[in-house]
Amino acid sequence: MQPRHILALALTNHLRKAIVHYNLACYECQLGDIAAAKKYLAKTFMLDPKYRIHALEDDDLVPMWMMLGE
Repeated sequence: MQPRHILALALTNHLRKAIVHYNLACYECQLGDIAAAKKYLAKTFMLDPKYRIHALEDDDLVPMWMMLGE
């Protein structure tokens, strides 16, 4: 089973866990689905605003930050 599917399953059981949404955001970003990454990241920040600082320094999210500059 792919990590993406494992995280999606985790999401069904842990809908209010910011870390699951955050990891899905990172994974989608690395796969090039920036729209999905933004959606998961927005939910992450809603559940736990402390992730905002971490997200700015996470190499997995660099593709999304690069697109914001365009």
